[in-house]
Amino acid sequence: MSTLKAISSTLLLTASLSLTSIDALAATNYCAAIRGNGELMPAHWGAMSSLVEEKGLPSAMAGGSSASITIFLLESLSLNPLPKTMLEQGLLIKSFQGYFESLSQTPEGLALQSLFADKEVFESIIATAPNLEEALKSPANKSLLQKHLANLLTLTQSNDMKELINPDFILYVSKTIDLLKKNDPALSNIVNYRSGQILYSIKYFGKFDANTDKTLFVRPGLIHFKKLAELIGNMGDFYANYNMDSENGKKIQELMQQFLNLCSPLSKGLSWREINNKQPLCRQLLGNAVLRYQSSNTKINSRAAEAVGSHIPTFPTTSVLGGEAVDQFTKLYVDYQTNTNPNFGDFSVSPNDLRFGYWGQLQDLAKIESQFQSNSEYTHDAKSQKFLALGPSPWSQVLTTSPAEPGLSRIVALTQNQLSAGGWSDLHPVMVLKAYGCNDIIYVTRKGDESVFAQGVFRRLTNSSEETLNEFYSMNHSQSSIMLSQKNASAIKCTNWNSFHVTSELNALVEEAMHATLIPPPYCK
Repeated sequence: MSTLKAISSTLLLTASLSLTSIDALAATNYCAAIRGNGELMPAHWGAMSSLVEEKGLPSAMAGGSSASITIFLLESLSLNPLPKTMLEQGLLIKSFQGYFESLSQTPEGLALQSLFADKEVFESIIATAPNLEEALKSPANKSLLQKHLANLLTLTQSNDMKELINPDFILYVSKTIDLLKKNDPALSNIVNYRSGQILYSIKYFGKFDANTDKTLFVRPGLIHFKKLAELIGNMGDFYANYNMDSENGKKIQELMQQFLNLCSPLSKGLSWREINNKQPLCRQLLGNAVLRYQSSNTKINSRAAEAVGSHIPTFPTTSVLGGEAVDQFTKLYVDYQTNTNPNFGDFSVSPNDLRFGYWGQLQDLAKIESQFQSNSEYTHDAKSQKFLALGPSPWSQVLTTSPAEPGLSRIVALTQNQLSAGGWSDLHPVMVLKAYGCNDIIYVTRKGDESVFAQGVFRRLTNSSEETLNEFYSMNHSQSSIMLSQKNASAIKCTNWNSFHVTSELNALVEEAMHATLIPPPYCK
């Protein structure tokens, strides 16, 4: 009660300010093209919170990999009736960081943290790597290898880890132990190979090495992306204000309204850390609301079950393998299960079998496809000619596949006749928004050249020449896909997020992106 009294007295002092000094919500016309950035995703929240404070939520959005998560959360926020001003919406985006903090001691929170490639989350598993490495150096000592693999299997199934770990990885470890237990000298090579793959999965988790990682496309990753999609879906429900009809829901709404009234007047231009340094009750109010929501069993409506673009035109993306590539990969994956060749893993497909897929409403995708096929502005853009309409699938499919990039996940099924290799495929999704009809497009990106990883994956999958790579990725080629995209942006939110480490410099990462200036195109440097 004392906390509530303190909140109430503070609210009385700030109520008039919150009603008079902040611009009310207004329709916005700008669109946001957001570069995926893996574990650096909180930089999106800093960048978008400052844009939303000034301009409101975007009228359309596009992005892949971690950006698909960000646009899902922003679309969820657009459904929330509680924020009445752009400042309040900006505050809720800043509070994404607080949502994670609130869950940090729960299995769900640990699973969400794994999105950021936070090795501290996997500390106990990472610690097994030296033991496995040592055991593999002594092939005659099979009992030692069996002991360490058994310890690893126990860890993956513990209460702390079972929400995190990919069932494919657990099965791979389990089958390796079964082979080892047979104590058959004829199985020695396969046991050693599989044990080496397990070690590689642990040691190089989230390394994103497309050049030397031979089994990048087939090796099971550590993260259970289906579970993470469920957890991000729950976060979307919270920010959409879904499932609040119960008594507990009403209390959550009261807490969130108090949070907005207390914290938004002092939040402009400040990060989540800075807001809470000024007013610690902000973190407490949000945390109470989040934990109450997590304990609720009332989940009637689900944001993750809704179709992409149902509320705001959104175009999340992933790389898609079709045609003969599906059978090629299926054979590769089957062969991998019994492989002993250390050079195994070469996998390339016909360039025509690799497409860049986009989800969205059918009429919106048809409009984009028509522009790409008939308008000369797009017909010479190599990336636009890779366009593939994926339709209005539920967000759960997007969240399971687009963030699941090589290095974190193997290639996975998208449909019966299509595979997803993750959302690295369009890291500058400006042209898809322009073809949709956006005239004012803000591109959220970072300083520097195009992603070495994206180029490496594209080269590995297609055996492309340097000339073809330049058509997509060269910053020195004025008509390359990346340059066409950047030139067609109205402005660039030019951050420096690659200069930060998310686990040790989270606040600095978010704050730099928040204060990054809007610059004219085409370069962010």
